[in-house]
Amino acid sequence: NMQKALVGAIVKGQVLVEVMKRAAQAFAGVIKTGIGGVAQMEQMEVVMATTTRDMAKARNLLAEATKFAAETPFEIPEVVQATVRLQTYSLEAQKVLRIVGDMAAVMGKPLMQAVEAIADAQAGELERLKEFGITKRQLVEAGLKINARGSIEDMQSLNDALFKIMEQRFGGGMKLMTQTFIGL
Repeated sequence: NMQKALVGAIVKGQVLVEVMKRAAQAFAGVIKTGIGGVAQMEQMEVVMATTTRDMAKARNLLAEATKFAAETPFEIPEVVQATVRLQTYSLEAQKVLRIVGDMAAVMGKPLMQAVEAIADAQAGELERLKEFGITKRQLVEAGLKINARGSIEDMQSLNDALFKIMEQRFGGGMKLMTQTFIGL
């Protein structure tokens, strides 16, 4: 009887040790994930600060990007990358990110693909806009100024026409997408 009790206690002890070991591993995983998340946010802050040359502005942009990601179908790293890229092309992310996100969401494309199309347009390359159904002819009809050779005369007229078309076609697209099963 004593032997059975001793064996039972040893088995329970081994089970308890195994449970404790697994709990410790799970806890270590949570800590590692938390540290990884903090490290990733710090890295994003450094990227923003380098791009803007202003730590306060970088923190503000990162906070806005985090809020934006929470309200949209896009993830924080993708939104931060998009914000940095837009800022690099002298586009104020706070003003244009929402409509760029709407365009990506409506067309079922990654946010960065939409950002790259806008970035290319800033260099006069309109080819990638076709992936979003926007052609040079439509841009001209919306007010893009081109010269006799068909080259863009005025980048401001390009952006005015481009964002006008985007707003008309895609405005509110992310909100609609977040209400679908895919956007959850």
